[in-house]
Amino acid sequence: MPDLTQISANVHTYKGARVITVQIGEAVIAGDQGYHDFATDKHYKTEIDNTENVARATGMFLQDGVIDDFILFAVGGPVDIGATLDPGKVYAPSINSGKWRLASEASTGNYITISGVAVATDKMLLHYIHSGVQIL
Repeated sequence: MPDLTQISANVHTYKGARVITVQIGEAVIAGDQGYHDFATDKHYKTEIDNTENVARATGMFLQDGVIDDFILFAVGGPVDIGATLDPGKVYAPSINSGKWRLASEASTGNYITISGVAVATDKMLLHYIHSGVQIL
């Protein structure tokens, strides 16, 4: 299955979501998943086939932005990622920078990070779990 098709205009949080402000190190669009790079203290788009650090998603960008912007970043709780979801399914970062896919689609060479579970067709419960394990 390909990455989820997202509409950034539909990305938002629901009551109870945990949101922080972050500085970004590259251009992002609302709905992209990101990670914190400790060396630069900025956030970048994540992907699961690069390195363990880059695969370590920590949240979702809630706004579009360009390098060095400060934008909102959801780190947990209920969100609309701007895509139609399959309730009960577990979602994860994709091999494509910032994108989403089903966790069950991970394959050889991918690092395992869980992003959350769909609780409705338009609601994801973000809860990031980082295994640090690469599928061999």
